[in-house]
Amino acid sequence: MSEIIASSVLQWIDNKGQKFFQVIKQSEFNSFQCAVDGAETGMAGLPINGKRYHLTAKTPEKMEKLGFMNMGMANINDIPVSPMIASSVLQIEFAAKHKGEYKVIKPPQQLGLFRTAVASVFGKFIDGKKYSLVDKKPWQMEKLGFEYAGIANLKEISRLK
Repeated sequence: MSEIIASSVLQWIDNKGQKFFQVIKQSEFNSFQCAVDGAETGMAGLPINGKRYHLTAKTPEKMEKLGFMNMGMANINDIPVSPMIASSVLQIEFAAKHKGEYKVIKPPQQLGLFRTAVASVFGKFIDGKKYSLVDKKPWQMEKLGFEYAGIANLKEISRLK
């Protein structure tokens, strides 16, 4: 059985002006949407490794007519993380629920401060929540069932000590 293809494609233009696209599996579309177009987590249009990525609601045939080269099936693991967020996310688990939420660390230079703050409360349920830093991309957290809850606030953790 063949995989259902999403109605949007991943496109990018490199710094030489060359245009490419890849089709996306429908089952992975939400992950791509989080990674590329997410309001706080996405990197659409940002220059990353000489490329600017976008999701666009066009067919492969339309993309080829526009001069884009078909590069096959997109792999979510190849999508870079936005340079506007840290490479780790703040994971918050709830004592009363099986899953929890996550927050992105922005700007990424704050990651060291978060590591110090989380170390003092790591593994403990405080006010029904357990905080940890995990080296996962936002789309990976979504796939695990965690809900996006915005930008992490250092004061939120610092007050728990």
